[in-house]
Amino acid sequence: MRSIIICCREALEDYSKHEPRGRGRLLISRFWLRAALIAAVCTITTTARTDELARHPVPVVQHPQTETQRPTPDAAKRQDATATLNGHRFDLSNAENVAAFVQEVKRLRSLSKEEKAESKAEKKAGKEAEAGATQDVDPGVEKDQAPVRKAATGKSERDWSPKKVRNGLKALEQIAEKMQSGEVKPVPAIPMIQEIAWAVESNFVTPYFWRSRLELADLLIHGRDMTLNASGRGNASNPASNLATYSAPDLSKIDPKPSTFWSPPGRIADKDLYVGSGRTEIPDFAGSICTYSGPHKGYGVHPSFEVEWRGEQWKVKFGEERSSGPFGSRIYSALGYPTEMQDYTPEVKIRWDRRILSEFNSRQVNEMRITLLKLPVSTVRSDPYSDPFDYIRYAVMKDGSRADAKSLRAGLFPHRNGKPARRHPETDPAAYDGAFEIRIDYLVMNDASISSKEKSSDSKEIGFWDYNSLGHPELRELRGLAILDAWLDNWDVRWGNNRLNLTRAKDGTYRLEHVVSDMGSLFGNSSGMVRQVHGKWKQGLYDNEPNDYVWSFTHSQPAGKTTAPIRDYMPDSRIDPFYEMNLDDARWMARQIAQLSEEQLKAALIGSGFDASTARLLVEKLVARRDAMIRDFRLDGEIALLRPKGVDKHLSYNPETDGPFAAIRPGGEKCVARTDGETVLVKGELRTVKITDRAAAARTRANPGLSVTRGSK
Repeated sequence: MRSIIICCREALEDYSKHEPRGRGRLLISRFWLRAALIAAVCTITTTARTDELARHPVPVVQHPQTETQRPTPDAAKRQDATATLNGHRFDLSNAENVAAFVQEVKRLRSLSKEEKAESKAEKKAGKEAEAGATQDVDPGVEKDQAPVRKAATGKSERDWSPKKVRNGLKALEQIAEKMQSGEVKPVPAIPMIQEIAWAVESNFVTPYFWRSRLELADLLIHGRDMTLNASGRGNASNPASNLATYSAPDLSKIDPKPSTFWSPPGRIADKDLYVGSGRTEIPDFAGSICTYSGPHKGYGVHPSFEVEWRGEQWKVKFGEERSSGPFGSRIYSALGYPTEMQDYTPEVKIRWDRRILSEFNSRQVNEMRITLLKLPVSTVRSDPYSDPFDYIRYAVMKDGSRADAKSLRAGLFPHRNGKPARRHPETDPAAYDGAFEIRIDYLVMNDASISSKEKSSDSKEIGFWDYNSLGHPELRELRGLAILDAWLDNWDVRWGNNRLNLTRAKDGTYRLEHVVSDMGSLFGNSSGMVRQVHGKWKQGLYDNEPNDYVWSFTHSQPAGKTTAPIRDYMPDSRIDPFYEMNLDDARWMARQIAQLSEEQLKAALIGSGFDASTARLLVEKLVARRDAMIRDFRLDGEIALLRPKGVDKHLSYNPETDGPFAAIRPGGEKCVARTDGETVLVKGELRTVKITDRAAAARTRANPGLSVTRGSK
C-alpha cells in the first residue's frame, strides 16, 4: 500500500508539471481510478478469447530486446559489441565468439535451404492434391510460410526458410567472414551485424500494439510508467551522440551526420509535395483495371491486398488512412527520412477473382498477451472483421450491366432451400453461385491508398528495426522525429511499423536503409488515455478525426529549462529516443518543419486525396501548431510565423460558395482538391450536409443549424 501511495504522489507531481492542459488534460485526481478501470476493461474484453487460445496456442518466441532487457540510453552508445541470434549471444569483439557466430550462421543457412526444399515439396503435393479434387474450391493460392513451424516431434521450432530471413543470414555470413579475415574493420562491421541480426530475429516475433505483455498487477502499481509514454524529458547534459560537431555555441543548429535513418534533404522549400519523393506525376491507378495477386501478408487492422498493375506489384489499402498515409509519406520523405511512398486513388478497378472476397481478412494481426501475477489470462488481437462488400461500389458484368454491392452479394450467395447464406459466406467455396459468378467481369471498389511493392534488384527487405535498441535513442534524427510525429499527431510509433532494407553494391559491400513504412495514424487525438474532447469522454488514442486534432501540441516553459515542452501528444508505446529528446533536438526538427511553406502543405493535402473542406481545416491546424511550436521553442526571432496575428479557429468554408481549395506547385502548375459534395466547414468544425438541395447546401455557411449535422471526416 505504501508503494502505491508513493507512486500516486509521484504521478500527481509528474502530471502537474508536464502533462496536457486544457480540454485534453487527464484529470489528476482520477488517474489511478482510471488505471484500474482500464485493467478491468482489458480483462473483460479479452476473457472471451481464452478458450480459443487454449485450442490454438500462440507460440511464444523470445524477442531479441524486451522491455526489461533494454539498455538505458547512457549504456547504448555502441560500446556493446554483442549480437543475438537464435537465442545465443555472441561477443563480436572476441575472435572466438566471431568464429562461433560464423559457424552458427552457416548452420542456419544450411537449415534454411533444407526447409525451403521441404516447403516447395509440400506446396507441390498440395497443388497436385487440389488439382485431383472434384469439389469446388478456391483457386490455388500460395500461402505465406509462417515463421514458426512444427517439428517431427510436435515441438514448435523456427522456420528459417522465408526469403527475408535467408537474405539476412546471407549478409551476416559475408560481413562476419570479412571481419574475421581482416578485410573489413570491426568498427563499421559490428554495428551492421547487430542491426541485421536484430532484424532477422524480429521475423520470429508477432508485432504488438502498446506492449508485448500487459501484467494487470503492474498496471495498478506502475500505471504511471506504463501509460505515460512521454516525449521530451531529456536535457542538455545528454546531447545526441552523432552530431557533426560539438564545438558550436548552439547545438540545436547542428545536423546529425548522414546515416541510414536520415539524409540531408537539400532545399526543402523547392520540393513538389503534390506528387512527392522527387517524382513527376501521381500514378493513374484508377485509369485501368488491375489483377488480384494475393492477400497482404503483413500485419495491420485495415483490409488490404496485393495486385498486379502495369506489370508491377502494388499494395491496395482501404480505410480511414487512405489519405493520411499518402500525406505522411510526402512529409517524411521531404524532410530526409526513408519512407515507403503512398498515393491516393479515388477508386480501384480490379478483375474479378473470388479470392478478393475469401482472402479479404487474411492479414496477420498484432497481439498483446494479458497476464495476472505472470499467469496467462488471454491475448488481445487487433483482428476486427471487415465485410468486403462494404468496400465494393459495384460490379461490372460481362454484358456491360452493373450490380451494386447489395445485388452482388445476393447473386453470389443466394438463399438455398429457403435459408440465407451462413455468416461470412465468402470463406465457404460451396456457398458461391457459379452461374452468377461467371458473369462478373470486374469490381469497382472504394477509394484507397496504394504503394508499389517493387524494389531494385539489389535491395532486399530483411525484417524490422527498433527505436529502443542498439544506440538508437542517442541519434538526433530519431529524437527529433518525436517533434515531427507530434506535429502530425502520429501516435502509432513502434518497431512493427518499421522496415530494414539491405542493399548490396557492385563491390560486394552492404548498405542498410531504416525505413518508416506506416505513417497513416495522423490528425486524431493522442492527448491521453482517458480525457474530455469537445465535452465528451474519450478513451484511447485514435486517428483521422480532424475536428479532434487540437490546435497546438507545445507549451511555453521557463527560460533555461532544456526539456522539450510537449503536450497533448503520446505515442502508443514507450519510444526511448522520444523520451530522451531535449530542447536542442526539438529545435533542430522545428527548423526542418519550418522550411515547409503553407503552399507545400496545401499541395500535399490535395495530392493525398483529402476533400476540400477537410484540407482547409487541416492546413489551418497544421499552421497553428507550427507557429505555436516556433513561439514556444523561442525561435520566433529567427523564423517567421505564417500567421503572425494568429489563425482563425472559427473559420467557415463551403466549396460550393467559396470556390475550390487549390495550391500552386513549385513549377507553377495549379492543383485543386476534390469535393465530396457533403462536407462543409462551419465555425472551425467539419460538418456533413444532410440535405440534397444544392442551393440550400450553399446557404449552410449563413444558417448552419438548419442544414447540417456535426460530424468528422
